[in-house]
Amino acid sequence: MATIHASEELLAAPLPEMIQGLGVAVAEANMALAKVDDANLVYTINQAEIELKVALSISKETQTGADAGLKLSAFNVNASYSRTYSFNEEASSLIKLTLAAVPRPA
Repeated sequence: MATIHASEELLAAPLPEMIQGLGVAVAEANMALAKVDDANLVYTINQAEIELKVALSISKETQTGADAGLKLSAFNVNASYSRTYSFNEEASSLIKLTLAAVPRPA
């Protein structure tokens, strides 16, 4: 089975799903840390900052002949992508996300 790197999994990812996936990954890491058995300490990720350099692609979706809206996809900008598509990294978009733990709403 081929090894898939995290950066390769982000190629051509729909932007909302990519952001959701990053948030879920942090949440799952927090749940795993909560299971660490240490009587004196609790391990948690209180805040995660994520920066992605991406090339954005907007495409029009149709469903049975009717317009269904626009789809925004993000392509991870790495050396391979830049070389394959002659893409200038300076033209990439930067997405910054800060995921923080907050109390549940009452």
